[in-house]
Amino acid sequence: MEVKHEEGIFYIGDNKDNPYTKVTYYYLHDDVIVANQTVSREEFRGQGLARKVVTALIDWARNEGMKILPECPYVSSSEYTDMIYKSGEEKKEE
Repeated sequence: MEVKHEEGIFYIGDNKDNPYTKVTYYYLHDDVIVANQTVSREEFRGQGLARKVVTALIDWARNEGMKILPECPYVSSSEYTDMIYKSGEEKKEE
């Protein structure tokens, strides 16, 4: 199943309004996003779809040179600790 990306959401499904699985985010700074929610519809749980959307979010953030502040427990449990924004970190200078 393909992971799709629109501003503020990575999802799997036909559209962002009724996805099978999604992870949502918003910008805290130009180079920091807050991952605030990961949700899977009950019938799609246990299939690894949440992991796919979170991995897509992390890969995208890495490619864009951003850090992630995980409000969502699922995202904070990921193994991508190099991507985690820590309060007090300086913003990147261009």
